Amino acid sequence: MRKPPRVYVLGSSHFMHEMVACSVKLKVHYSHILSSDAILFVNAEKNGKKNYVGGNVLIEMGQSYVNDKPIFLLYDLPKDSPYIDEIESMDPIPLHGKLENIKQYLPLD
Repeated sequence: MRKPPRVYVLGSSHFMHEMVACSVKLKVHYSHILSSDAILFVNAEKNGKKNYVGGNVLIEMGQSYVNDKPIFLLYDLPKDSPYIDEIESMDPIPLHGKLENIKQYLPLD
């Protein structure tokens, strides 16, 4: 039986605060990125900005990209982001708010 892929979930601070009680540093995230098969970024709305991607997530996306990890965005691309060119250059796959869409790209059975 094939093992399911390891998908590491990253996202905005309010989402991560719900997932973990302590502050998680970029180095810790990086080690998780390295040990994962794909990375899912929860780019939820933040401060009225839809599909928000901030500076830390951009760094983590870059870490994922240079280590050849597939990058997924739970929501759409943040078209109004000052980082849109950099984000698009890493070829993220938007899931359009539907986590089940990841099955099209990863063997989850």
